[in-house]
Amino acid sequence: MHRSANHLPHELLIGIFLQLGRKDQFNCMFVNQNWYHVVCSYIIYPHITLLREKDMASLMTLLEQTALNRQDPNRRSFYSRTDYGSLIRRLDLPWTKHSQIQLSTSKLRRLVIRCKNIEAISLNDHWNLSDEQLIEVFRHCPKITHLNLGGAFYTTINAFLRKDTKHVCHQIKSLDVRYTLDFWASNRDVWLPSLLDLRVDVGREDDFIRLQDILSHCKDTLRTLVINVKSTDHGHGFAYLSHALREMENLNKLAISFIGRPRVTTTFELGAQMHDFEISGHCPPDVLSSLLSTTHLKRLVLWNSRISNRDINAIVYKNRATLETFFHTDTSVPSPQFADIKSPIDLSVLSKLKCVLATVSHHPSTGTWLCDTYRHQLEHLYIAWDGDDEPSTTNWFSRLAASSWPKVKCVILSNKVRLSEDEACRFLDIFEDLEYTYFLLTETENLEGKFLDRLTQLPYLKGAGGFSSQMLPADTLSRSLKQRLEYLEIAYGEWAKGSQLLGNNEYPIQSSFYSLPGNLN
Repeated sequence: MHRSANHLPHELLIGIFLQLGRKDQFNCMFVNQNWYHVVCSYIIYPHITLLREKDMASLMTLLEQTALNRQDPNRRSFYSRTDYGSLIRRLDLPWTKHSQIQLSTSKLRRLVIRCKNIEAISLNDHWNLSDEQLIEVFRHCPKITHLNLGGAFYTTINAFLRKDTKHVCHQIKSLDVRYTLDFWASNRDVWLPSLLDLRVDVGREDDFIRLQDILSHCKDTLRTLVINVKSTDHGHGFAYLSHALREMENLNKLAISFIGRPRVTTTFELGAQMHDFEISGHCPPDVLSSLLSTTHLKRLVLWNSRISNRDINAIVYKNRATLETFFHTDTSVPSPQFADIKSPIDLSVLSKLKCVLATVSHHPSTGTWLCDTYRHQLEHLYIAWDGDDEPSTTNWFSRLAASSWPKVKCVILSNKVRLSEDEACRFLDIFEDLEYTYFLLTETENLEGKFLDRLTQLPYLKGAGGFSSQMLPADTLSRSLKQRLEYLEIAYGEWAKGSQLLGNNEYPIQSSFYSLPGNLN
């Protein structure tokens, strides 16, 4: 029996629509009611990002007008009566250079009261977000499980302590409350027994005690813990954290950022279940000692940790059978005890390496073994320059561009990697399946012409960032191209914040120090 495309199963239609651009997806909405339902329910409305005040106003008009239409018996249109708010599962309201939405209590209430099925909401960097506004979200969105409040200066733990919001707090799986002024404002315990992912700041000893209390309630569920340690003299505070970590039998991702040189004198242990470890700032001796004893890491990220390359090689060798991601950078001035800081780090022993940061200076041999050994297995590649002299990238780039990298999905170019426009275009050609890319090129010539055209034509590109004012001259780029690049940069920013951390990609190269996972799996 011959059947038209109108009657294809929803799973097949979703797969087809996902291959289309947003404009084509909108056109498909008005072919028939079945297609309209599929595009609205599974493609467009499940994840809404509001970038400007006019976006907010347009969405509110749609939600409120269709709500009135549903109450009017004379309104029979399938389209005008659709409850779009009920389709929204994830709502992002970030404050960025592209998005400066003023969130008053009344405006936020008007929005969330129409979106009762929201499971994830991001309110990051809204510095004046109050506890009262957050309580409104809890009241009207009872299904929330993922919450990003990073940078919401005046949000405190008090919003989680009310009786009428307790049921919501008990189901929260992901919580980011970093970069707040005084989140730990109350001495009362907060009960978050379902947490899978927690990201917090600590400084005073009382902060460590409050954190220990939270961890004791979710010790059976927590998988990811990200901590910014803001104090340089922790006293006994770190002992509370160490005690809590010893009881976290299911915690397998830990990221700690130290500000200043910590004085830690307590035992620190990484459990056998720990597969993903990230440290930023000076690594305390007890943490290094524990790290040197691990044999099962899949992801290791070291940001300016002041660990000698001799110790790094020892860690890499012990984890050679499991390590998939290795990321190391150290811009600090080496002291005598770290005289080997510029000696090469040997990654050639890693049989499962998928994600790596490669430095193009100091050791030209890095490019050789990287290209020869890992060209057909790497998925994420971060190319950086590190040193005091101008890098010579010609030979290194020739080796890199000798043939394609068939599995690479993400490429990041950082600092003074010098590329001509022809080399930059060739760079895009060798990564034919590229999905995400970022450019931080302080020494590269203007790439505004064919490079940007070639970039936007990549068939699988989902996000790109790092565009400088030189790369986006207002007088030469078309409005549509600038808009396309702007949305690519926003998409890259969302991806870089860690939206893949709860998905299938368990050990991405991206840092855990950004924001809340947005994947609802």
